[in-house]
Parts: sequence; C-alpha cells; structure tokens
Amino acid sequence: GQEVRPLPGDPDSRILAFPIRVRVANGQWPAEGMKVLFSVAIDGAELLEEPGFDTDGAPGPEITVVTGPDGLAACRWRLAESPPHQEVKVVLESDGHTATILFHANLSVAAEVAYTPAADCSLLKGAETVKEALDLLCTQSGGGAAPEPGIAIERLTLLDDGRLLAVDADVFFADFMAGFQVTFSEELDPETVHFDPLDPKARRGRATCFVTLEMPFLPPGVTGETIPAGYNLMRLPVESASVDGNTLFWKPSGSAMTWLGEEISRLSEIFNRNVQILARLTLKGNFIWNAKGDLYLDGETLGDRNDDGLDLPSGDDKRGGDFETWFWLTQG
Repeated sequence: GQEVRPLPGDPDSRILAFPIRVRVANGQWPAEGMKVLFSVAIDGAELLEEPGFDTDGAPGPEITVVTGPDGLAACRWRLAESPPHQEVKVVLESDGHTATILFHANLSVAAEVAYTPAADCSLLKGAETVKEALDLLCTQSGGGAAPEPGIAIERLTLLDDGRLLAVDADVFFADFMAGFQVTFSEELDPETVHFDPLDPKARRGRATCFVTLEMPFLPPGVTGETIPAGYNLMRLPVESASVDGNTLFWKPSGSAMTWLGEEISRLSEIFNRNVQILARLTLKGNFIWNAKGDLYLDGETLGDRNDDGLDLPSGDDKRGGDFETWFWLTQG
C-alpha cells in the first residue's frame, strides 16, 4: 500500500502519488473494453479519473474504468481525513464470474507512527506514538495545557472605609492602620494564612501574606537631600491575619505603624516634602489553598484601567500563581 502525508486544509495532499491499476487478461492476451468498478466505502474518500483512461461515471466514491488495448484500468485515489487505514475495492464481472482485488493505503499521521523514548528520557516515558510524545512536550511547556482550577482573588479593600485598595494608589497612613481585606472565590483553609503573635502554631500567615516596604535610606548626618541614597526593604510586622469564610482580614502591628509614622515624619522633614513609602502586597499562591485542600490560589493578574487597576478575578488557569500589587503610604 501507499502512504500520504495529509496537510491541514489541503484535500489534494491526500491524493496518492501513484494511481491504482489493475490488468485484465484472457490467458496471456490483454482484454480490452472490460468495465472495472473501483469503489470506496469511507465517507470523504474519492476516486478520480486518471488521464489516458476511458472513465464511465463522474468522480466520487465509485468510478468505472474501461480497460485499454493493454488490458489496464486505473484511477486516482483521494483518501478521507480518517481513519488512518483505508481500502479500495476493485471488482470485475464477466460471464457470470466476479473477481475482486483490495488496495490499501495509509494516512501518515503522528498518531500512527510508533515512538520509543530513550531510557534516560523520563519526560516522555510512556509515550508510544509520535503524537503522544509531542502532546507531552506541549503540556510540559505550557502550550495547550488543560486549565487547572484554582482560587481567584475577587476584591481587595481597606477595612477603614471599605474603598478599593487600588494599584499605585495613595493610601493615608491613618487609613491603613485598620488593615485590609481580601475576598476570594472560595472559602480558604484558615491555617494557610493565619497569624497570631501569641500562638506559636499560627505563624504561616507571616510567610504567605505580607506587606514589604521600601524605606528611603540616607547615610547618618546627611541633610538637605531630595533623593535617597537607596532603599531598605522592610517586612511590615503583622498584628493579626484571620479568615472568615472566603475573606482574609489583615492588620499591621500597631507598634510598627507608630514607628513608621514617626519615621515618615522624620524623612519628610529631611526631604522637605511629603514622603511616600512604596508598599508591596504579596500572597503566595503555592501555599494558600481552599478549605477542602484541593484548590490552590491562582493569584496571577494583569493591570488594567479599572478603578482598582487590576484585572480581577485573578487567574491564568495555572494553580499556584502569586498575587502582587503595590500602593503608596503617605501622611496625607
């Protein structure tokens, strides 16, 4: 049998390179003028006229070809898009006798080409065809991977007045004292974000949900500067982090906020302007899951022009993505 390599959107790529041919003879003598019926039983397959042969009937699933002086009858065969293995039946009826021949052809597709991975290729272990190997590679690279259900972040608001905690927003120091809340699409496992300084077991929240400040740095004794020499990263201590259903409540340490207020005042005096402190909020998606324990936070999100500057609900259909945003603390 022959093979073809089908190309998407190109039916002619499924036509066999060579015609299928039969020869009718009476003993050693070619039989001219005999009608030979070629037929296919698969939807989408088609038999076409071969130039130089007398054809009875239009091209389609059946075609009758009259043998020439050499006893030959031939036609072209366009395979259907599936299945991979197909056949043509050729029938000659003469003097009450029937002769039948079957021709076979294949679609050369990746699903039908055997593949054996190398012994040290654990990534493709279990793949038995080229298609299976390619699908595994595609999944590992992220292309065509099935969506992974996860927990989405739906809303981020200040507890003081309920307004959105938007990207790049100015947040008054006094308003941030009460903390913020994050609304999720699922009820959370409280242990994944809980923090209580008086309970040594309630400590995960310090690692999974935190605010990092970029504090302006000036060498000792420097005055009259308008640009810091650099920035020190400071993790803002949390007083409490707790969960009620699908809502996380986070409150900064009161003593830390008192110190921060004094530090902002000191820096504002040195710079002779109102200093803004860049604050970055992070939630670690790999370690925050729902109450059932079967879904992880999918915190990946994009910025946009909405009121909160975020394309919420979060998520890129890959579980475990971190959620990140920022805002500016100021004395107002």
